[in-house]
Amino acid sequence: MAASIYTKNRNGKVQYYVRYRQSSKDKWISCGSVPNKREADALVTRINYAELTDDKEVLMDLIGSQKLNQQVRKESILSDNLANFKLPFEDLASEFLATKSTSAKSTYVSYEAIFNNPLLKKHFEGIEIGSITTEMITAYMNDIINHPFSESHSANLLRYPRYALNYALEMGYIYKHPYKRIHNIQTHRTVLDYVLWSPEQLQAYLKFVANEEPRMLAPLAIGATTGMRKSEMIGLHYSDFDHVRKTLTIRRSVTGFSKGEFHIGKPKTHSSARVVELDPSTYKILMNHVTQQEHFLWRDYKVMPTADTPLICGSGPEYIKPDRVQSNHKRLQELFAEKSDIRLPYTRYKDLRDTFATHALESKKMEEIQISRRMGHKNEMITRQRYQHITTRVVGTSVVDVAGYQLGDFEYNAKAWNKEIEASQLRELNSEN
Repeated sequence: MAASIYTKNRNGKVQYYVRYRQSSKDKWISCGSVPNKREADALVTRINYAELTDDKEVLMDLIGSQKLNQQVRKESILSDNLANFKLPFEDLASEFLATKSTSAKSTYVSYEAIFNNPLLKKHFEGIEIGSITTEMITAYMNDIINHPFSESHSANLLRYPRYALNYALEMGYIYKHPYKRIHNIQTHRTVLDYVLWSPEQLQAYLKFVANEEPRMLAPLAIGATTGMRKSEMIGLHYSDFDHVRKTLTIRRSVTGFSKGEFHIGKPKTHSSARVVELDPSTYKILMNHVTQQEHFLWRDYKVMPTADTPLICGSGPEYIKPDRVQSNHKRLQELFAEKSDIRLPYTRYKDLRDTFATHALESKKMEEIQISRRMGHKNEMITRQRYQHITTRVVGTSVVDVAGYQLGDFEYNAKAWNKEIEASQLRELNSEN
């Protein structure tokens, strides 16, 4: 018989294994362990019947069902000369990418960018997927670590080829996974760190921005007081701003800009589509922003905002570019340090979101479930796991009280964004406000 059962005694417990012997070789190869003798007998029967009927496809599935046995599967693939075994990696990537066509556009764009990365092409372009080894993956991994990529980009460069090879394994294109021996892949930073500002630091920075560059005050204040993601803030339209209820509705996400087009998709998760209440200070900032933005759109472009006009405009009546938000935030932090001789811990826009979550917990003015919904998390457990360890457990009531803790007595007086406006125009704007 081609298949049989053998047992091992491990610390007094009997373990059952199934082994297979090819007809062309007098050598037994382990197919892996099974839970009990009944299942072992059933597997042996199926293997023997598949070999008796010369059904190679079923035989390979049965042998591989317990353990991916590379010796057996390799001989089968090479003897049958399967075309998929010699499939170039870039063709596999294209086929795998097609399975992501129904995903959110931002997800598809992210996968597409990684598979077109020059570093990945350098290591795998033209390489047959059946010949990719763990050593090649290790060399690729070391090359990534030696490049100055961001933590998230490095992680994606490592993950996405793994996902493509997972797909190849599921489809039967390869007999083993080259990532199998790589369990923990280290990127630049192994510890998730949070850079948070205190309420006093946040107030000082926002007051500086209000005087130095009022155009950037609204997007920064939204991030710091609503917990909104940068892509969500950029994707806001005029129709999403409810002046009566003082809320912002998140319906879309702008994740990037390339080849002259913005990448617009759905919010990150189902829970991310939400309505966010505005505190009085942020509402006042946003109202002043809208008033002055309308003036400049008419003065420079002769257009008036419609329901589909971005709430935070960039160059003209279009979305502000994601990298422009971060570059302006960085420049303003450097300018603040230069003019005030106070150097704040450097933050990204995402850190403003983390700062809000921490302030909301520290203020003892909002319940965890309210914070979770405001942040767009699936449940409060996610909020607790991410932020509870850096503050104390609290219970509270409303977003207005959190703003009192965050912004204090922050006062914002509308200021002309462009110094070219004449004094008469400025007086007219102030009278309208």
